[in-house]
Amino acid sequence: MTSPSPSVPLNRRLRQRWQQLALRERRLVLLATAVVIAVMLWWVLLAPAITTLRKADAERTHLSQQLALMRSLQAQAAAMQQQPAISQAESQQQLQRLCDSMLGANSMYLQGPQATITLNNVSAAVFSEWLLQARTLARAVPQQTQLAYSGTGWSGTLVMQLP
Repeated sequence: MTSPSPSVPLNRRLRQRWQQLALRERRLVLLATAVVIAVMLWWVLLAPAITTLRKADAERTHLSQQLALMRSLQAQAAAMQQQPAISQAESQQQLQRLCDSMLGANSMYLQGPQATITLNNVSAAVFSEWLLQARTLARAVPQQTQLAYSGTGWSGTLVMQLP
């Protein structure tokens, strides 16, 4: 077989080569071309869309949970804003009562409008409940923390600002 001269256009050379192929070879070339096109369409168009569809339910569930949490926090904030103001003395009494009952005696030191709370191996559940109640009942806001968690609980100090 002689090779065509370079001056012959590419499409003409391809057509000549196509004509030289046997019918069986032409069918195999067409089949291979169809497979390559199908694979390319899959990779470019279908696979990303299917992946997105598979992830959509999990993403929607995750976003719904985040939305529910945000609405819950919004409701808590609105409820806290609706609470009547309390005096600093009432706040101190509530905080002292919470500290004595949940963190142990002598865990609070008052200094003006601030209370320093000392934690000694307090479990995470007790600490989070105490913090929630201190914020809600005593209207105390955390200002400064120096906490460390060991295997048994939280230890350190927490400075709370009273109203």
